[in-house]
Amino acid sequence: MKVFLQVGKTAVAVFWVLVLVNLITPLNKPVDLLLDVLGALVLLAHVVELGLFGNRLRGLPNVNLHRVQVLLFGIFHLYGLAEPAPAEVAEPVPETLAEPIAEVIAQAPEAANDATQVQHA
Repeated sequence: MKVFLQVGKTAVAVFWVLVLVNLITPLNKPVDLLLDVLGALVLLAHVVELGLFGNRLRGLPNVNLHRVQVLLFGIFHLYGLAEPAPAEVAEPVPETLAEPIAEVIAQAPEAANDATQVQHA
């Protein structure tokens, strides 16, 4: 997986270099417009990714560096991050409360049977 991420980041970096070179010295006519439009679309997509997945960056050291990397590399940087810690599980019900609740639940069918017998009588 790491190789895939490195290849993806390298390809995106080459793309951004081409976009920057095109801005400084425009390439031939159809290619320069295409690179400008693609660069704008990729940047827009990365801004959307940052908005959607920005909460995964909270709590990481150097949050601003990670934000810049998401703007540059997009999902290739996000996949490389560790999964966020799972939410804490609520405390279990204490056994002193769990036993009476279990007894009430166990007695519920018996109470329902008693009620139906009274109705039939």
